[in-house]
Amino acid sequence: MPTDKPRYTITLDKEMLDKIDDFRFKNRFPNRTQATLELIRIGIETIEKNKGCIKAEKQAEYNDFKSHKVSNSNNYSEEFSSDDDIEKELESYRKELEFEKAAKMSGASQPLEDENHA
Repeated sequence: MPTDKPRYTITLDKEMLDKIDDFRFKNRFPNRTQATLELIRIGIETIEKNKGCIKAEKQAEYNDFKSHKVSNSNNYSEEFSSDDDIEKELESYRKELEFEKAAKMSGASQPLEDENHA
């Protein structure tokens, strides 16, 4: 039966195809196409639902970052003009946390200070 819906082909490894078939039979879908469409729908819904969670996690990380910056600076009043600026600052903060963690694990008594913390 012809359809006007767009079509495309994907290539799967055996393991992925077996998982789709397992899902198909467990959920009694009449064919792989319908099972695959349902898996795609579930995946998209999950991603859309979790966007809020991811955004909340980033906001929490940013709040930690801000409180860290304020506690390590006498004159913290940084304004960010874009999400890219925030992401760059967060990446710098993540690296700083990793460095501090590594320093603690190696037995260093004091983390080294850079010119941003002097």
